[in-house]
Amino acid sequence: MSDFLDSDLTPDACYNITSAHGLMTGIVIGPEIITPSRWLPVLLGETEDQSVQYISLKHAEKIHGLIFRMYNRIVRQFEVDAGGFRPLLESRGETSREAIYNSMKDWCSGFLETVIMELEAWEELTEDPDHAWLLDIPLSFGTSEGRKDARKLTEEQLHENARLLPEILEAIYLYWLERRVPPEDLFH
Repeated sequence: MSDFLDSDLTPDACYNITSAHGLMTGIVIGPEIITPSRWLPVLLGETEDQSVQYISLKHAEKIHGLIFRMYNRIVRQFEVDAGGFRPLLESRGETSREAIYNSMKDWCSGFLETVIMELEAWEELTEDPDHAWLLDIPLSFGTSEGRKDARKLTEEQLHENARLLPEILEAIYLYWLERRVPPEDLFH
């Protein structure tokens, strides 16, 4: 899937594998359901002027299957394998400061796109004085303002941020899980 997302078959705004994983993680752990019809065009970088070029129907089915397999894996990591989630911080096998920074930047940018898609729903967390800090790392790497400071972090500090990210995402997942309306209450 990574090769496809980075290929000439996708629009310039198509997410890479790391930012796609961040986007889907935000969708899975966020406060509201976002349908694939809303997030898939964002992930693929599709606009009125640019769309994905599939080689065949079978190729399109394969790519969409891979995307939804990744999405379902994220769901399982949060809902079944408590504490088993790991963000896909693809630094192409490199552990250099620059590779870790770029990977965190891509992942957090994808994650924050979900927040932007449902900004009103996420406001409860952003305005919660006891929990707003949970978005500090995504904001540090996922926004141009935050990256000014993140660029100054040492390699050790970058590794520490990457190490803390799964715990923070688990806390965000639990934050929203506690606030969701149980399905049986929707019909009363």
